[in-house]
Amino acid sequence: MAGHSPATAEKALVGASAWDLTPPEVITGYAASFAGYWTRMSRQPAPSGVPNLRAYQRRAAAAAIAWTMYRTGW
Repeated sequence: MAGHSPATAEKALVGASAWDLTPPEVITGYAASFAGYWTRMSRQPAPSGVPNLRAYQRRAAAAAIAWTMYRTGW
């Protein structure tokens, strides 16, 4: 969501022990889970008093979908 490509973001994590020790399929599952979560939440009715929440969630969904696509080659 900060404007980095998925490849650039992942490259920045190389060397972090948690990243290096986590199996790739777990990271891909995490990305896909976030894509589903943010997509679902962005489609809910807007809560009163939080006018920008759904737009934020749509941006988060788009970022997580892009990450999932990068990891899976979709």
